[in-house]
Amino acid sequence: MKTYQDCLKYIYSHISDRKDLKRDLELLLVRPKYLLKLLNHPQEKLRVIHIAGTSGKGSTAYLISALLQSQGFNVGLSVSPHINDIRERCQINNKYISEKEFTQTFQEIIPAIEKINRSQYGRASYFNILIAFAFFLFWKKKVDFAVMETGFGGLYDSTNLANNSGKIAVITKIGLDHQRYLGNTYSKIAFQKAGIIQQGNNIVTIDQKESVIKVINKKAQEKKAKLFIIKQGTNIKNVTIGQNQTQFDFQFQNLNLSSVKLRLIGYHQAENAGEALTALAIASRQYKFKIQTNKVREVLKKTTVPGRFEIIRTNNRSIVVDGAHNPQKMKTFIRSLINIYPNTKFDFVISFVANKDQIDTIKGMLKQITPHAKHIYVTEFTLISQDNKHRAIAFSRLQNVLSRLHFRQYTQVKNNSSLLTKLVKQKGNPLVITGSLYLISSLYKQIQKLKKSWTF
Repeated sequence: MKTYQDCLKYIYSHISDRKDLKRDLELLLVRPKYLLKLLNHPQEKLRVIHIAGTSGKGSTAYLISALLQSQGFNVGLSVSPHINDIRERCQINNKYISEKEFTQTFQEIIPAIEKINRSQYGRASYFNILIAFAFFLFWKKKVDFAVMETGFGGLYDSTNLANNSGKIAVITKIGLDHQRYLGNTYSKIAFQKAGIIQQGNNIVTIDQKESVIKVINKKAQEKKAKLFIIKQGTNIKNVTIGQNQTQFDFQFQNLNLSSVKLRLIGYHQAENAGEALTALAIASRQYKFKIQTNKVREVLKKTTVPGRFEIIRTNNRSIVVDGAHNPQKMKTFIRSLINIYPNTKFDFVISFVANKDQIDTIKGMLKQITPHAKHIYVTEFTLISQDNKHRAIAFSRLQNVLSRLHFRQYTQVKNNSSLLTKLVKQKGNPLVITGSLYLISSLYKQIQKLKKSWTF
């Protein structure tokens, strides 16, 4: 395996479907556990900050990584899914490693992958491999902290093999998503997410539904872990948003910051930043370093996250890109959108991943969109370079839901790239692209070109 493309081809050959998730979930940890054992347990040699949740975990992971880096630490960051490049899953100091370094390091773990592929545990998955690679790379690079976002759930996620008591666990907002696999109530889903809590951990979560807090608190007590609940109005105050930033006040223990300016846009991003700042404060006490608040302010003003409320301004119209993909995220996104653009009707480009086939879930998202839509363009995507083979839900299903909502101003356009090219040229109100991170991923190279051409 001599080139970066060879490595990608090898990784893609391990993409599967989600049939494993329909079997005994506990078996899902057997393969990655054995793979990490073959690599001499790199995850146990790292200071890990572990993020699970339904909404906001990606943004929170990026923010934690950036905050730690601002304090002079070397930080590994693993997020999923990736939007633009597979190396988003193994960043060092919020930057991609080079293709050369990726290739050289990946070659070192291939013998272990091949051994597990021949073992009784069966073939390693795409996600197993990339999480093992991230842990191995972070250990090899001697990072000070490894920030790991769960891929799916928490309890049986491949990231959940860092078991040391020094881990800091962050649980973001819990919502109803992936119900086929994680359960159909807030409590059941919270149980899966709270599975990342290990013995003696410090835990951060945002104040949310009582049933969710009850589950997290119970797990914390079982594991003799310490839980910190961040609250709007107490820890996070005076949140305002605009087209360029979010501003808020923050207080947790001895960390007091007024008029914090956050590059990420949205009321929900103030909550994510609050959780990230709390994790930083806990880490500073746990690992005995003093927080440089001037550096905190600087980094929050410039940290961005791909596919999260990005605004591109062109001569013809503004384009808003956000990967909201469940009713909870869509409600939060639309709330911020209409605050920034009051009394506005939008053109929406939407698509949802095919496994979101519960009508209630789709209806929940479209109910947020339709009152603010001038026109909805329903498009498609197919991705074969992620953890599973992702494709868009059938147009007929969306058409059925839109009809039930008595919304008639919609058009089907299968080719999302040509659709975007056409709509960008039209003068009008803001164009909103949303519904799936995989839709955003399929368009992101085109979106980046627009950003380079027009963003100021």
